[in-house]
Amino acid sequence: MIMEDNTYVVILVGGPGKRLWPLSTKEKPKPFLPLITEKPLIKETLDRVSDIFSSKQIRFVLSKEHKNLAQKIFPWSSCENYIIEPEPRDTAAAIGLTCFSLPPNSTLLVLSSDHYISENKAFQKGLISGIKFLEENPDFVLVFGIKPERPETGYGYIEKESLLKENIYKVARFVEKPDYEKARKYIKNPNYFWNSGIFIFKNKTMQSHFKKFLPEHFRVLSEGNLKEFKKLKKVSIDYGIMEQIKNIGMIEGDFLWDDMGGYSSLLRVHKKDESSNIVFGNHKGIETKDCIIYSENGNIGTMGISNLVIAYSKGNILVASRDRLDEIKRLVDIIDE
Repeated sequence: MIMEDNTYVVILVGGPGKRLWPLSTKEKPKPFLPLITEKPLIKETLDRVSDIFSSKQIRFVLSKEHKNLAQKIFPWSSCENYIIEPEPRDTAAAIGLTCFSLPPNSTLLVLSSDHYISENKAFQKGLISGIKFLEENPDFVLVFGIKPERPETGYGYIEKESLLKENIYKVARFVEKPDYEKARKYIKNPNYFWNSGIFIFKNKTMQSHFKKFLPEHFRVLSEGNLKEFKKLKKVSIDYGIMEQIKNIGMIEGDFLWDDMGGYSSLLRVHKKDESSNIVFGNHKGIETKDCIIYSENGNIGTMGISNLVIAYSKGNILVASRDRLDEIKRLVDIIDE
């Protein structure tokens, strides 16, 4: 089944992924890395929907510096498959740029290029039901919600209320990233879900939301004034629009999902060895346990260590306690300075 021509899948490629340094860099960010299988994440993302969208319906939103990387992975692609961001200005600007680059009567499925989804068929079933729902309810914006598996403080949450249609619920509210105690309460409440950041909406509807809630974005993007794009305030689509609107539906995701944002995500999607290590590349160890070890090339040898991340890539080495992985961005900022 191929979606109708006026339906597009939009893949947000995103920034450098500092939490995965040195594997992910400005020159080759995480969407172009093979972190789940031997395929780059961006190819995993497209493969998830490639049998229901034709090549003409695919749009990658990225910087011009990364277009060549994408074309090597997708040699069939042409200029029409790419929407170039003049500068990263967060997800509201990226999605808005896409909306005003596509026909007003179109339907958009927005995906991030760095997600793990366990069941492609279950995901496709959800998005097809969402697209059908929008035909009857075009004023709604839909988001996939994921049942929480742990008290995660790095994700936003969705509170659902009444059932709208099979597996689609009215959203009561979006919740900012909570502290640990609030996250513990949320996972015990059956009405709370992780916000996956996967959206489906009618283009006209989203454009009207930009006009009302992000008027400066609307002015710049509707006029196609890319010189002013760099001056747009950095704001996420969640904060700028989703938290402001009323007609939001949540598709309950019947699959495992993860944001491949940092080293901790590798622990959740890969099987550990007999010493509870996750190893990529060449490694030999003695009394090494509970570690993540990644070697792009060359050998890594370890002895008498535990609870560490050791990553070697492009001449750079990271050695960090697993308890302090949230601080890697700070370390990268220091290195960049």
